[in-house]
Amino acid sequence: MKEAMDIATPDMTGSSLLGTAEGLNLLRIGLFRLDRDGYLLDFNDTGAGILGVDQGTSWNDRHISAIDRFLGLGLAEQFETIIQGKARFAKRHMKCTNRHGRYMELSLSCTTYPNQEGEPEVYGLVQDSVEDGHSSSDTTKHRQGLYILADVASALSSSAELGQILRTILTGATASQGLGFNRAFLFLYDQETDSLIGHLAVGPSSPEEAGHIWGQLDTEAMSLTQLLDPHETPDFEASLLSDRIAGVVYDLKQDSMITHVCQTGDWVNLTDTDPIDANTSSFLDCLGTKNAALVPLVSKGNLRGLLAADNFITGQPIADDAVGLLQILADQAAVAIQRARLLDLERKRVDELQQINRQLAESQEQAIQFGKMSVMGELTAAIAHSLQNPLDIMAGFVSLTLQAQPTSEQQEYLNIVSTEIKRIESVLHQVLRFSQASSNDLETIEFSRLIDDDFDRLQGIMHRSKISISRALAQAPLIVRGNREQLRHAIGQLLGLIAEDIMPSGRLVLRTERVGGMARLLVIMECPGDHVRRIERSLKQMFADQSQTQYLPLLVTNETFKFHGGRLDLASGSDGGPCLFVELPLLEDH
Repeated sequence: MKEAMDIATPDMTGSSLLGTAEGLNLLRIGLFRLDRDGYLLDFNDTGAGILGVDQGTSWNDRHISAIDRFLGLGLAEQFETIIQGKARFAKRHMKCTNRHGRYMELSLSCTTYPNQEGEPEVYGLVQDSVEDGHSSSDTTKHRQGLYILADVASALSSSAELGQILRTILTGATASQGLGFNRAFLFLYDQETDSLIGHLAVGPSSPEEAGHIWGQLDTEAMSLTQLLDPHETPDFEASLLSDRIAGVVYDLKQDSMITHVCQTGDWVNLTDTDPIDANTSSFLDCLGTKNAALVPLVSKGNLRGLLAADNFITGQPIADDAVGLLQILADQAAVAIQRARLLDLERKRVDELQQINRQLAESQEQAIQFGKMSVMGELTAAIAHSLQNPLDIMAGFVSLTLQAQPTSEQQEYLNIVSTEIKRIESVLHQVLRFSQASSNDLETIEFSRLIDDDFDRLQGIMHRSKISISRALAQAPLIVRGNREQLRHAIGQLLGLIAEDIMPSGRLVLRTERVGGMARLLVIMECPGDHVRRIERSLKQMFADQSQTQYLPLLVTNETFKFHGGRLDLASGSDGGPCLFVELPLLEDH
């Protein structure tokens, strides 16, 4: 840039400077002129390309503040000092992007000259070392490439989550502080279908978006290390490019250059002149490009994915050296992806083992409870059989005595004894049915279906009284695990207890519903108003004294629901009337 800066000497006039515009074009040096208010008056072709303006650019967009918003060189801030002739402005090797998304490394010099009317104007010379091939030497490039790979490798080694690893790959490939590709597309390999699946992409979708994004990033002057920080990395899922490849599935069983790259592990750098098969051409059409680097992600001989990168915005050719660095980055990323997936598998395995341990603990507890229930069933069966024989003898003698024409007073007493014997036999039959049910195994049960299938029997139980019964069952399935016969017996015994000892007349409504993680059966009692208070008192007394022998059926019923991890308790109906409810735990995976 020293030669370009030496062209403008203090004793030259503005007109003579503009007269050298063509010569400066040959040297690829941009020339521009700003008026007293900072508006761009003249520029040569090279200056137009660097500043991102042309003859059709609006007057407002020609102001130095609008131009410097993308370039970020600080010229707008220093303009007043320069126009007053207090200082000359010079900067070298400043990385920036113009409004059209062109990435540049600029050297700039500005000074003040009076126009023919004597008004001060600012003249500037600018040169892009990237365009002219005046960038760093090969040694410096190689050193810079190693720095980039070291930064990316450090970020990958500290990332355990797959999502952050994928973001690191794309950031390292596209950041101007990194490999500097305009866009990058990441496809992950699915072994089951032998295909590549579009996952993430990063980069601008248009030159206007490129100018805005790259200008902002260059203004922030972040290092590659900062960009690779998880807290600084942009959210790529919301990008238009990610939407472009969302749902794209490329079958690797078809013959194509992409399949060859994935099978051999060798990258390719495609240009317009390269012969491309139809399948690969269709793949590139999905990306909206013709020139692209295709780099496989391979770890220990296993394909992990494919990285495609291009310079769609700037149109600059992709150097093989850059693709080579991209391949090294991809190799590091493939190892990190494998590590992340192994970690995910280990986490899933730990979760599965924890769930198995919980299930074993629950099964052990259920086995203990089931053993208790079995012992209880055997005990109650033995007691019931022991009591049945004396009751049969007592009932026989009562029957014989009634046939011997006793006095009216004796007949009344004998009828009372006969009634109580039948009551005892009813309780014993309930206990025997429970003991028979306790021998059955546990199974998966749809709770509403259990009530529906058993509804005719439940109606028969209530038919002996003056109570009608209806049902209102949940539409959504309520899946529980339990002993079907035990639950049927317990629910039937509960309704029988209501019919015989609690509710003289009225209507019962059986309603099933989900409450949190529980399946609930509501037994709603609808009866005349003068019976409500008496029923409520009976229920409260019964639940308070259920451990007493006179409420043995309720005790057995309650123990059955407890065995299944549930409970039986009092509640209030929607109208405030008496109500019972049964709750059983729902299976988690249903």
